[in-house]
Amino acid sequence: MSLHAHGAKLNDALKRLLHDWDDVRRQWDDPASRRFYEEHVAPLEPTVRTALSAIDQMAAVLQQVERDCGDRV
Repeated sequence: MSLHAHGAKLNDALKRLLHDWDDVRRQWDDPASRRFYEEHVAPLEPTVRTALSAIDQMAAVLQQVERDCGDRV
């Protein structure tokens, strides 16, 4: 599986998590839920976005290596 495919799976997982959290928040809306969101859910999005950017950069580097080296790798 390519890096792009793994990145897509990670992105889909983040989208599912955020969607599911919206569903949970409709049932669980109190100070504890807001604290849980701030401590556990909210930090995930920028972290995953950073990881996806790094995956894209690594994929580009690997593609360039494959073009430069061809069958030598």
